[in-house]
Amino acid sequence: MNAYADFVCDRRGLLALAIAGITALAVAGLFRLRLDEDPRALFQRPGPAWDGLQRMFADFGPDDTDVVVTVQADDLFSPPAIAALRGLAARLEALPEVESVDGILDARRPDRPALPLVPVTPTPDNLARARSLARAHPAVNGQILSADGNTTFLHARLAGGDVATSKVAPQVAAIEAAVTEAARGTPLTVGLAGLPVARVEMLVLTQQAAFRSFAWSAVITAVVGVLAFRNVFAVLAAVAGPAIGTLWAIGALGWLGGSLNGFNMALPSLVYGIAFADSVHMIVDFTSERQAGLGRSAALRTMMRTVGRACVLMVFTTVVGFGALAVAELEAIRRFGITSALGTALGFAAVLSVMPWLLGGPLGDLVQPRGGPGDGAEGWATRWARW
Repeated sequence: MNAYADFVCDRRGLLALAIAGITALAVAGLFRLRLDEDPRALFQRPGPAWDGLQRMFADFGPDDTDVVVTVQADDLFSPPAIAALRGLAARLEALPEVESVDGILDARRPDRPALPLVPVTPTPDNLARARSLARAHPAVNGQILSADGNTTFLHARLAGGDVATSKVAPQVAAIEAAVTEAARGTPLTVGLAGLPVARVEMLVLTQQAAFRSFAWSAVITAVVGVLAFRNVFAVLAAVAGPAIGTLWAIGALGWLGGSLNGFNMALPSLVYGIAFADSVHMIVDFTSERQAGLGRSAALRTMMRTVGRACVLMVFTTVVGFGALAVAELEAIRRFGITSALGTALGFAAVLSVMPWLLGGPLGDLVQPRGGPGDGAEGWATRWARW
């Protein structure tokens, strides 16, 4: 730490180039970052059980790629409603994003299995008979037809069998557009449900929640910094390192081919919070050294050699704690532990680089608390705490 403190104080130009270069790489990494989620990664682990599940998916198809299209009408078994239902099924089958469509139109009559349950040429009489047969059909009534006979489902299986949200989202969007267009001007009321639709909506909500969480973290830490330091320049020096460290961590995740998903979406707030705690310790020591009468460079060296060394040990234990998750059986937990450990290390590296660079310049003369060195003046917060 002594050598690094000398480097920070004596090679500020070289340190600035290093910070700028790493930040540029991190920004480039953001463009490689994927907002994606693979739900199977939550329970993926090597072993015969996982291999058997993969073989079952290969033989019978995955069980989580069915989009459920709900169809409701005041009188589902009427000629206009049945004609609209057939048009809806045909439009879905024509989509390249859909592998197959099945529903009540594919059901067979229990008394004459060669005939469809819903007649190809619907009339009021044969549709009334079809309603009676459907209510008595064990595979239809209560399965794909509601008790009142006015709500049914179409199951649209997505093509490709890929469950990653980045692949599923455009497929769901295409189905939603086709369903909306097909139902326009018909007696049908349609909607979408199923695991693919829920995953897409969940990822969008998680992204919004993660952005709000990070924004609130920044606001709260800034307010806490103002109350603690009573100096806006000290707050600026305290939050700059954690903010850039968070950027480095997310950029590194992009370069490593990772993604932000529902499991690790808290990573930005986590990295920022841990880095801010270290930044506060160091800022407090720097201002104390300045109040004791040390110059800017001397206070910076003392801060790096004392509190900086202690923060290194603290961050090391945090990285080890996250890194211990690398031996977990579940793949998702292993990835979370590794990325959290990497993000914590990069966040602290930014604090040890960005904040000393700022304090080593003119900003270091502005972060000194009100009163100046050695005059004994105290702010209201200090007086209250002393009382």
